[in-house]
Amino acid sequence: MRSVRLFFGFLLVLFGCGSRPGPYQKKDGVWYFGDLCVAEKGPPGFVPLSGPFAKSSIAGYYRGRAIPDSDGPSFAALSEHYAKDKRHVFYCDTFRKSQEYYAILHDRTVIMEGADAATFQNLTGGYARDAARVYFQGVAFPVKDAASFTVLEYSFAKDRFTGYYLQEPIIGSDGPTFTGIDNHYAKDKDHVFYSRLDTGSAGIAAVKTVALDGAQPAGFVALDSGYAKSGDIVFYQGHPVHGASAATFTVQTGLPGGADARDDKAIYAAGRKLKALK
Repeated sequence: MRSVRLFFGFLLVLFGCGSRPGPYQKKDGVWYFGDLCVAEKGPPGFVPLSGPFAKSSIAGYYRGRAIPDSDGPSFAALSEHYAKDKRHVFYCDTFRKSQEYYAILHDRTVIMEGADAATFQNLTGGYARDAARVYFQGVAFPVKDAASFTVLEYSFAKDRFTGYYLQEPIIGSDGPTFTGIDNHYAKDKDHVFYSRLDTGSAGIAAVKTVALDGAQPAGFVALDSGYAKSGDIVFYQGHPVHGASAATFTVQTGLPGGADARDDKAIYAAGRKLKALK
């Protein structure tokens, strides 16, 4: 296996897969970000950084435009969206306006007020932290312990006290043993949880989490389409599917009547028994 990795590493070097041109290009002595001229003949000391960021002796840049109140000499890119200098932390992204029929891409750069540049670090998946707080897409949200905050898979995270789903704490979860299973199911040493983003009748989205009654973490299996099983219990979106046989239960496509699962006795749709099998 090691020889295979070394061989692919050799191919990357040989064919230059890691040396494709970046978004900043110098043409006839002028720096461009795509088609945007950064400045005639380029600002003094202009240096492209990773992704959409760059710096000069004057300022930091996002997508070819100077970031207001940034310090060029100390400016550093941390990810595709986060950057910092000796005084500030910045979150930068793009957006489109409905009034323009989403046809024009605009840049947005925000100084993250209160973020500590000295201890600020990018995590992954839009998360970051400093010594005191954790951030998602540039906005701080409350956690129990910023120092131990860890991003997991499937929209889950944890610290040494609790688990989180989409930045919301999962009540009753045990942080040290918490782990994600798939996009909605997670578990710790004692519990299995189902979490989802629920949009109510008022159109306001909120995280909803349920602990699965009777589920055993050690034997829990997540299936497709919101189904799961543990021991002799089948679950759909965290709730028991009454009467279903876990031993023969499978999620399937192509079943009649819009059914999405079956066992040896019946077919089911969205967690409800649709029709008994003869």
